[in-house]
Amino acid sequence: MTTRRFGGFARAVQDAHKFICANDASLCCILRIAGGDYGEDLLCETRRIFEEEDTPDVNQLGRLFAAMRMILSEAGHMPGDQLAALRWHGARVSDLSSRLPI
Repeated sequence: MTTRRFGGFARAVQDAHKFICANDASLCCILRIAGGDYGEDLLCETRRIFEEEDTPDVNQLGRLFAAMRMILSEAGHMPGDQLAALRWHGARVSDLSSRLPI
């Protein structure tokens, strides 16, 4: 992935990519529980952008992370054993979302 075109967002894009690679399965599970098919589709689109594009669209990534943040922040009911995972993933997605443009 080339980062020279991201301007001031290069570090945020790299961090977002690392987060998705390291936490793909657990994030998928939490997004599926919290947002159903839509949550899972957001993650699939994010993966696609990182896998298929040499220089991902930083604005599109920002919109995807903002949508994931919204789903995770609005998750009202989560099984008890998933609550800590929801909070952790939500905090990390929120942090990354705040560092990307919308």
